[in-house]
Amino acid sequence: MTITFPDGVGERIEAIAKRHGFASAAEYLMSLVEEAEIEAAARADATGPSSLTPRNREELEKMLDESVASGPSIRVTPEFWEERRRALEERMVKRRDGSP
Repeated sequence: MTITFPDGVGERIEAIAKRHGFASAAEYLMSLVEEAEIEAAARADATGPSSLTPRNREELEKMLDESVASGPSIRVTPEFWEERRRALEERMVKRRDGSP
């Protein structure tokens, strides 16, 4: 396969590839494709709502920033996690039993 890039783009890709330790631009581009495939597979396996599943690092960082700015912080202690676990177990029992 032959890919033709606009003027200057090929040189930029070569420079980035070398900076990241790749022997060639082809190896660098293949690594990007593999990374994209891994990310796509991870997104496909995600069981959460799509609005809560970041598609890339920028989205994740934006979600984290929004979370930090969303209100006062809470202290996360072993007791906090125990309460969260208890509440989750209650919801699971209700769902299993058909309760809303």
